[in-house]
Amino acid sequence: KLTTTSMVFGLTWDPTFLKTRAGMTMTVESGVGLLGAVISIVLGNGFESFIYWSTFFISGFFLFTHVTNLTQVLESKVPAIAKIHLGYLAIWTVMLAIACIYRFIA
Repeated sequence: KLTTTSMVFGLTWDPTFLKTRAGMTMTVESGVGLLGAVISIVLGNGFESFIYWSTFFISGFFLFTHVTNLTQVLESKVPAIAKIHLGYLAIWTVMLAIACIYRFIA
């Protein structure tokens, strides 16, 4: 049975974060990014592929930091990490809106 907290490579693995609203949102965000990336290989263009692949990797990174409790370490090293995350979400939302508008126009 998987324990709630276990040490692997000096990281604290805490999968209970995935059961929170933020955890589920980040998981879905990363999963949809992967799905969009795979679909954009066939049906998309380079801009869409960039958006989806980068969403998968960046959101997956933030999810990993939360599950392994690295967020506190990152915040101590880079105090602006919350603003960086918010900026990432805002910029990628605008880029996704541009891609959607382009899809309907073109």
